[in-house]
Amino acid sequence: MNTITQELNKISTNLALVDTDDQRTAISEIFNQRIEKKKQLQSELDHLQKKAKPTRSSDSEVDQVMQIVDKLTKLAEQPEDFSKAKEIFDLTNLRMFFRFEPKKLAKRTVNKLVGGIVVFGDADAPVKLYQGPTSSKILKEESRKKSKKQLKTNQNTLSSGDEDKSLRNVSRDDRAVIELFLEAIQSWNSAMWKRLPR
Repeated sequence: MNTITQELNKISTNLALVDTDDQRTAISEIFNQRIEKKKQLQSELDHLQKKAKPTRSSDSEVDQVMQIVDKLTKLAEQPEDFSKAKEIFDLTNLRMFFRFEPKKLAKRTVNKLVGGIVVFGDADAPVKLYQGPTSSKILKEESRKKSKKQLKTNQNTLSSGDEDKSLRNVSRDDRAVIELFLEAIQSWNSAMWKRLPR
């Protein structure tokens, strides 16, 4: 790039010193060629600079991770504030997938939390996520269409059943899902700090 710039300066000086129109035309053509070459080189340089990723030291990456861990720790210490839990979810792009199993109690069956998978960052979900409509208006309309169709085909064949075999309200674990998650974050964080050198 510097060479082209020097050539352009020399050509400009020569152009100013020419006496005839033929000399001026010849030097002008060379000048225009060098200008085009400079534009082409500048374009290639810009492209390469955009393409090149800045190098970061491993120390700065470790510092960033430790700052995030510190922030997660502070957020997890406030389990009564659900907005802090949402910050944890957003900060880590955390997604939870729970597995429930039916458990027979005295008169009814409840679904108890028995396990699950927590996914962070860009990791793939362990199951295929629902991709259909989520608008309540559309869902209600589809539900209404299905129920009309079912009513026409098999009238009065469905019953809600007894309490222990209800088709509707099924109990979940007594604790809120968020409480279980915050417990897991706190135990993970204490284990993380034990492993890291200070």
